[in-house]
Amino acid sequence: MKKLNHIGSAMRNHVLVYAIVGALIAFGMFALPKMNKDEFPQFTLRIGVIAAIYPGATAQEVQEQVAKPLEQYLFTFNEVNKARTYSRSRDGICYIYTVLNPSVTDGPKVWQKIRGNMSLFKQTSLPQGLVAVAVIDDFGSTSSMLLSIASNQRSPRELEQVADKLCNRLRTIPEMGAIK
Repeated sequence: MKKLNHIGSAMRNHVLVYAIVGALIAFGMFALPKMNKDEFPQFTLRIGVIAAIYPGATAQEVQEQVAKPLEQYLFTFNEVNKARTYSRSRDGICYIYTVLNPSVTDGPKVWQKIRGNMSLFKQTSLPQGLVAVAVIDDFGSTSSMLLSIASNQRSPRELEQVADKLCNRLRTIPEMGAIK
């Protein structure tokens, strides 16, 4: 008998359940047109990688002669989060994972500012054997491919021309992103 009373009680309150569900549906229909539905929202990319190539150097030499000076250079920018920026060095190469402070609203402008003085810093403060320093802040591509061209019969200049022709042909494919 107790079980039947419980069922009867639930049947009497079904109006309350329907009223709550109806109110939620009405609220949802009212709120839906007012919701911000930006398909391409603006956001600030706060992470970048600075890569330096120093052929022939040990991981310790790369850390001392390249990574530490680069980190000190990066820390001169107020926008760089010093606590979350760190480096990894291996034989001949180092990566500095750089994080911008949460207060930064224009990430591309900051990365451009860092990139702008990098060549002068490389010439004046980094070892002569350093091949390249790259500031990588564009992570828009979801996949990438590295192509290499080699030949025993052609000179490096001819290979560069072949590579340029290949790049130009690849650019005609609409699905291709950044080609460097």
